[in-house]
Amino acid sequence: MNAVSSSLTSLRLFVSSSTTLGIRSSGMGAVCCSSNLSTVPHPHSLERFPPGHIVGGVRPLRLDPAPQGKRRERLVDTGSENQSTAVTDLPPSTSSHSLPIGQMFRAVTSSLTSDAFAYQQKRPYSTVLVSGMSGDSAMIKYETEEKGSLYTLDYRCYIINNIEFAEGPQGYVSPWHDIPLYADESKKVFNMIVEIPRWTNAKMEMATKEPLSPIKQDEKKGVPRFVHNIFPHHGYIWNYGALPQTWENNEHTDAETGAKGDNDPIDVVEIGSTVHKRGAVVQVKVVGCLALIDDGETDWKLVAIDVTDPLAKDINSMDDVEKIFPGLARATYEWFKTYKIPTGKPANLFAFDGQYKDQAFCYKVIDETHAFWKKLITEPKPELNTNRDL
Repeated sequence: MNAVSSSLTSLRLFVSSSTTLGIRSSGMGAVCCSSNLSTVPHPHSLERFPPGHIVGGVRPLRLDPAPQGKRRERLVDTGSENQSTAVTDLPPSTSSHSLPIGQMFRAVTSSLTSDAFAYQQKRPYSTVLVSGMSGDSAMIKYETEEKGSLYTLDYRCYIINNIEFAEGPQGYVSPWHDIPLYADESKKVFNMIVEIPRWTNAKMEMATKEPLSPIKQDEKKGVPRFVHNIFPHHGYIWNYGALPQTWENNEHTDAETGAKGDNDPIDVVEIGSTVHKRGAVVQVKVVGCLALIDDGETDWKLVAIDVTDPLAKDINSMDDVEKIFPGLARATYEWFKTYKIPTGKPANLFAFDGQYKDQAFCYKVIDETHAFWKKLITEPKPELNTNRDL
């Protein structure tokens, strides 16, 4: 109970959808407030205070109004796969602005408990329809299994798949080697492995030197790495991850950047409205990229959007990104330029004077890194682990 009380002192819930329950510490207790929105802003328009964001790691709670004419509201744990609701019958004189503290506390503690044990459980499936070379298709269901303690060096997030109506690797698979690059090659739809959900700070990445390349937390001098909050941003400002079956060759000097690759799969930032879970396999279309020079190495940053996002059909270039999400392209450039400064390092550099390259250029980079990966997995003794078995 002390841990819950401690967490409550740092809780903040900001408006996320039509009616939102806000909880803020006020010394003597929590204060509840709600607001009605006629339109729901896209997360990038509330970048500093993201929808549903809570300091302390607690899932957002949505105040879900009952049908008109009924004085009843439900507290809904919006982050849970199996929603558990606490139904509150409000007397006629009670408004949502004065929701009893006890009811809020029970809902919050329930959310805290589910979060505390979430990493020990298998998460929901990511379903991918993959087209084969002969035109056939397979429905692949990916799920994650997390082992070890979150935010420690023993944490690992493994990917598991179940393939229906087709042959292929099943059970534990490597997100780097076993998940195909393309979800639909004819439409240039790629699979993206989400390593870091938006608005989180833990620097996660695929463990390219381990069997099955599970997602782990990066380390610096034996300590788990976290990125600092760079005002006005909080953590990573997009879903961050990588394209499978790609490799930025650290022995090849890029003709465009004049620097060798960073020895990792190619990175992706996904700008859609959904905060994806770590280990999710998301189908994206790429619209542009930056050429970051990180510690003297080429580190491409692809900009992409989930093809199921409501705005995806309107975004096909970086000009579209600027039109629909004004300032996001500049914020992305500034984030990559400055995110290491709090650790005492200088600002990062960019090729092309920090200008974004277009979609066609990105396809060439992806093709090249895919070819490098094909070469890597045929090497008899590669530096990185290409073993797909435990």
